[in-house]
Amino acid sequence: MNWVAKRLGGRVHYGWITVGIVFLVLRAAAGTRATPSVMMLPLEKQFGWSRGTISLAISINLALYGLIGPFAAAAMQRFGVRPTVLAALATLAASAFRR
Repeated sequence: MNWVAKRLGGRVHYGWITVGIVFLVLRAAAGTRATPSVMMLPLEKQFGWSRGTISLAISINLALYGLIGPFAAAAMQRFGVRPTVLAALATLAASAFRR
C-alpha cells in the first residue's frame, strides 16, 4: 500500500490509505451481513420457508457473531491481529463466493 502513497506524490498520509481500505472492507462485510433481510421475501417465495424460520436463522447468525468476539480477541492476542483478520477475511470471502 505504500506504493499508493508514493504514487500520489506523498500528498496523502499512509494512514489515510489504510483507513480507506478498512472502510471498504467493513462496508463489504456489513453488506454481506445485511443480505438476508433484503432477501426475505424471495427466500420465502423460492423455498417456501416461513418468515419465522428465516428470522430464526438470522437471529442465530447475529448471536454467533456477537459471541465470537472473546474468541477473536484471544486469537488476536495469541497469533497477532494481522493473521487473525486475514483468516477472518478469507473465511468471509470463501463463504460469500462459494457456489
